[in-house]
Amino acid sequence: MTTSDVKELLARSVIYRLLSLGFLYPTKDLVDTLRDEAHKADKEVNVYGQWATRLTKVFEEGVDSKSISGLESDYSRLFEASVHTPCPPYESNYGSVNTFGMTRQLADVAGFYRAFGLKLSSTKKEMPDHISAEMEFMHILTLKEAHATMEGWTDKISVTRDAQKKFLLDHLGRWVSAICMSMQKSADAEFYRELAKITNSHIKNEVNLLNIKPKKVKKRVEEENPVEDVGCPEETD
Repeated sequence: MTTSDVKELLARSVIYRLLSLGFLYPTKDLVDTLRDEAHKADKEVNVYGQWATRLTKVFEEGVDSKSISGLESDYSRLFEASVHTPCPPYESNYGSVNTFGMTRQLADVAGFYRAFGLKLSSTKKEMPDHISAEMEFMHILTLKEAHATMEGWTDKISVTRDAQKKFLLDHLGRWVSAICMSMQKSADAEFYRELAKITNSHIKNEVNLLNIKPKKVKKRVEEENPVEDVGCPEETD
């Protein structure tokens, strides 16, 4: 692979990182983190730099002394768990799986994390199928592939690329369009409408890039009881 291949992998990784952060509870501290991550995006690599700039700009505009409470309020209304949540941030709230199927689905997601040396966070109590956690996992996979490419590790390139395809095919690529559609309809804050647009565009781009066709699912009309929080992925020592 060429230098341009590595640049594209790193740019994809940055976008996944930004999207992961965007689905976290909004704080002023998050502005600095988003800005720092956005600066890592190569502005010359496809649309990735444009997305990073747009997302950071609209977040900075939304998080000031006058409107931070508005973003916090919109986040809680859109994403926090309840039967009336317009945009549940958990994969298990989409599709037609029953309670047994949800448990198996969660176990499969957690299994992906463990396979790549990740463990669930003991401090950030969250379910493994939260959209932020799944985006963070794809950030790590693309970063690992970039590193393997730079080192010329053919086997590791294949393993990380195959994992990206399978995770998008079986998980993230199936339900992202549904949550993004709900966000665009329900969000008051411009940031969350923009986050939905960029998220949907990025996943569509990823699906085409990896030449896969995930079976799309919709939000369930009847919500199941929430599964116990078990944490977000983080790398093991």
